[in-house]
Amino acid sequence: MSDHDEVGVFDDAIPALRAARRKRRTADVEWFDLAYRVYLVALGGGGLVLWLSNLIQDDPISTGGLADVRSHGPAVGGLITAVAVLLGLRSGSRGGPLAIEEAEVRHVLMAPIPRERALLRPTLQRMRTLLGAGAVVGALAGQLFGRRMPGPLAEWTLAGAAAGLVVAGAFAAAAILSHAFGLAEWQAGVSGAVLVALGAAAASHQIPAGPFDTVGSLALWPLRMRTVDLVAVVVVTAALVAAVTVVGRFDLELMSRRSALVAQLRFAVTMQDVRTVMLLRRQLSLEQTREEPWFRLGDRGPAVLRRSVRSLARFPAKRLGRLALLSAGAGAAQISVFRGTTAMFLVSAICCFLIGLETLEPLAQELDHPDFSDSFPVEPGKLHQLLLLPPGVLMIVSTVPGLLAALAMRPEPSTLGIGALLAVPAVLGGGAGAVLNTISGAPDPFQAEREGAFVPPEFAGAHLAFKTVRPLVFAGLGSLPVVLVRSGVERGFDPTAIALRSLIGGLIVVTLVVWWVDRRLAFKRWWRDILAQNKAQRTSTGASR
Repeated sequence: MSDHDEVGVFDDAIPALRAARRKRRTADVEWFDLAYRVYLVALGGGGLVLWLSNLIQDDPISTGGLADVRSHGPAVGGLITAVAVLLGLRSGSRGGPLAIEEAEVRHVLMAPIPRERALLRPTLQRMRTLLGAGAVVGALAGQLFGRRMPGPLAEWTLAGAAAGLVVAGAFAAAAILSHAFGLAEWQAGVSGAVLVALGAAAASHQIPAGPFDTVGSLALWPLRMRTVDLVAVVVVTAALVAAVTVVGRFDLELMSRRSALVAQLRFAVTMQDVRTVMLLRRQLSLEQTREEPWFRLGDRGPAVLRRSVRSLARFPAKRLGRLALLSAGAGAAQISVFRGTTAMFLVSAICCFLIGLETLEPLAQELDHPDFSDSFPVEPGKLHQLLLLPPGVLMIVSTVPGLLAALAMRPEPSTLGIGALLAVPAVLGGGAGAVLNTISGAPDPFQAEREGAFVPPEFAGAHLAFKTVRPLVFAGLGSLPVVLVRSGVERGFDPTAIALRSLIGGLIVVTLVVWWVDRRLAFKRWWRDILAQNKAQRTSTGASR
């Protein structure tokens, strides 16, 4: 058989193998039910986005604000693109962005066939997914941003979608090229950090222009159209084409490891187990705790507090860097809300929620090993409360990068004072949401079946939705006071007084959450007793009949 015939046989065999695995995987799927779920999600999600965007009626941007957008907008968009390239470089150095099935890695990629032929279709599918997600996110951002800008809303939506496509393409190309050429993690980090530093310098007008300013300028086409902005589209397209041609250089060991972790990650997402998702994400990024802590702690004080502080002292530099970036993002989002873009408080809430998930490692570790604490004569609720104290202090300390970012965007003396009062409830509100999420953990199907036996089906779905949304609601409440401060300033009230009241209200909410951490097991026992009594009554009634 000639080489041409062999390639033809392999080209026929690979799609057949993939089709067989797909058929086996979807054999028990009810397509009508799946289509109905997709329809509900699309209809509900799209309707929710449109409803929220119409609900937030912000004032049109002022003349000075429009001038700032023209001046700083391209550099800010370039900075966002630089961050996407940094993430792509780091993802590629760790084995991304592809995550194909383990069977294909072991049998297809290790067969004596051209690897680029086997990886071409998965690569194109991954690019399509990333580009689609980028276009959707960009369109949503353009739709929200365009409500305050002059010009038709449809033009801002299309411009946002185009910019999102370019940003997603830059991420995909950077990830594939860095993986194909075996870029080390430190090399990817340094290269991406240089690009981000240049973008930040351009955004703060330290240098005339950044490396990706044309991407940000592309998003502003409803204001002014510049042909030079199409250079970004051409460059990213060329990078994607080049990335497709080098997929045969991918590392099999990295791909095998990533495929196994991604399969577990998808299952954890299906089970709504955020804790496992975070652990798997850290494994994907090769993140490990420090062998040597940042500082040593003596033997004074309660043992629980000392254990919690020692856990925080072993945080790797990567995690501390993420905390700083999330804090800066929250601070920038709060300034955007103060300037009139109300929807940005959701970005602040998400950043603060992620800060809470990152810092609650002592509590999460305790919940991961319940048998250890159960062997000691100590109330679990009290133990969990003590474990929350050092992370709470770290959350407050982590607001410093956010305050500096807010000061850079609004260099006025009141920014630090009012910002400090607003930052504390924001980050602690996000921490409260993270506590509720971490305490809940992964749903136990057996326990859910026992507890749901006496619950009407109409309430079971509402309970699941409430459990999912509850943490984000608390995080949103923490970031909402900046809207109150802005409204008070517009009406002539003292912003410091409003921020102080918001701080007190946020501390009350956080105190209630901490109190619930102690009493939640008592509430569970009370609920189980009620279910047991109900079951006993039904059993006795059935026996008497």
